[in-house]
Amino acid sequence: MDRDVEYSQSKNFANVFKTPGVSHLILSSLRTVTEESEGRLTHVPHFDSKARVEQYIRDLGIDCSYILPGRAEDGSFQFFFPVGKQAKLSLFDAAQYTGHMAQFFVLSNKD
Repeated sequence: MDRDVEYSQSKNFANVFKTPGVSHLILSSLRTVTEESEGRLTHVPHFDSKARVEQYIRDLGIDCSYILPGRAEDGSFQFFFPVGKQAKLSLFDAAQYTGHMAQFFVLSNKD
């Protein structure tokens, strides 16, 4: 998908969450490759647009949890979830289980 189209659609989606009655958003996000590489890598639009959307949502002040999958320098995979250090999580098939993870965040939201 074109980065500007994805960003525009995601902004429209985020704006809906300013509607009364919607209390929490769960978003799959990514780091911005352009900034992380200090401008050396500029052709990874999917990552950069997701990071822009995350910043837009933060700027709106929407209550949101972010799921950020990633790979460490040693080759291991990392997932950053807004849960305590004692939470037990394992790798999962994103296509099959992302909805279950989102449900976990909704049900465990203490706010």
